[in-house]
Order: sequence, then structure tokens, then C-alpha cells
Amino acid sequence: MLAVEEGNEGCVRMLVEAGADVDAMSRYGATALDLAVLSKQKACGVYLHSIGAYSNQKKYPTEWLVVVETE
Repeated sequence: MLAVEEGNEGCVRMLVEAGADVDAMSRYGATALDLAVLSKQKACGVYLHSIGAYSNQKKYPTEWLVVVETE
């Protein structure tokens, strides 16, 4: 999850390819996709969304929805 928070998309891709669980939750209930949104890491968030990563959040800011829909 640190790779997502830091915006290291290459590392995130490598971890996913190695079998990392993208739907794992932090002790606070946040998933990797949640952390991408909260830390404003657009590239990581779009990638995680494209591979079907789960989000534990019900609602995101409007600007995030526009980013995901247009990429």
C-alpha cells in the first residue's frame, strides 16, 4: 500500500503481477484503491480501477470519478 500512497505505479504493477492482493485492507479498512484516491495518485488509481480493484468507500469526490471515466 505504500507504493500506492507514494504514486509508484511501476512498483504497484510489479506487485500485482507477483500476486499481491489488491483488495487487501489496512487495519483501518482502506484498500489500495481507496489509498490511491485519498493520496491523489491518479495513475495508480486508474490502474487499480482498470484491473477491478475493490473500494471500501461508497462515494468519491466528483473530480475522481471524472478521472476514472475519461482515462
